[in-house]
Amino acid sequence: MFLWEVKNIVFNQKWYFYKPKSIKKIIEMDTLLIQPENLDQLNALKAILKALKVNYKIQKEKSPYDPKFVEKIRASEADVRAGRVKSIKTEDLWK
Repeated sequence: MFLWEVKNIVFNQKWYFYKPKSIKKIIEMDTLLIQPENLDQLNALKAILKALKVNYKIQKEKSPYDPKFVEKIRASEADVRAGRVKSIKTEDLWK
């Protein structure tokens, strides 16, 4: 056995050497959140990261809304675009 045991232990995205009776921080790894505005920016960022040999992971955001609710909203928007709406004048609203 070695005098120092070396183990990879992750605490809040920080890597540590494990030494009996003490823990020394050697490398701090951070998470970088980038939000491109369009597909061109996304492709440029991918190319830069690939050229720098940086590993990356793409995560798509999950909608907080129920899929059935979203489908109803999209159907109603399609009805508006197709002209299937009914207009009510404000003076007739409470009649």
